[in-house]
Amino acid sequence: MRPSTKYTAQRAINSALVQTSTGEYALAICRSDGGRIGDPRVVSTTSASVVTSNSDTTDLYTVTALAVSTTIAEPLGTPVQGRKLEFRFLDNGTGRVIAWNPIFVSRGGTLPVLTVASKYTRALVEYNNEESTWDCISTSQEA
Repeated sequence: MRPSTKYTAQRAINSALVQTSTGEYALAICRSDGGRIGDPRVVSTTSASVVTSNSDTTDLYTVTALAVSTTIAEPLGTPVQGRKLEFRFLDNGTGRVIAWNPIFVSRGGTLPVLTVASKYTRALVEYNNEESTWDCISTSQEA
């Protein structure tokens, strides 16, 4: 391989063989959306009566000023065994109801059904291929 040659492959990630300042070669890898591997893919909205995430493109879905009760819909995309998806809610100063599509089940964590005024409410779910469900494995409520 010649030092001036750059090889690039593109799929779900982008990679390139690059020459460092010391003359060594290193493989640089990033996601096709430009983010670094390991960085969460975040989607954010201020308020929505229905929240629909996409398991192919989202790791963290935040709602930053929830002004209405909300329903968490079945995620779009093609989930895979063990895929995790986190929801983070902050209301607009008034506690709100959170309803969950039946594909979400409490297993290890209890799905939150109410926000506490001006406090963060979080739920971490993981896809269970055997049951075809999103299992709530952890929840937290800001004190």
